[in-house]
Amino acid sequence: MIWKLFYYFDYGDSWTFEISRTRKAPFAAVPGIKYPVLIEKIGKNPKQYP
Repeated sequence: MIWKLFYYFDYGDSWTFEISRTRKAPFAAVPGIKYPVLIEKIGKNPKQYP
């Protein structure tokens, strides 16, 4: 099962981001890493303040 969360950001520019979870089992925590951590990014970052 794929879980999706849509995040609406910046009411002036109306950006909607999709965040999904595709793994059934979580990864084991790695000592020394501060969580949460970004593990994958798809696409370019939008220019927020030109």
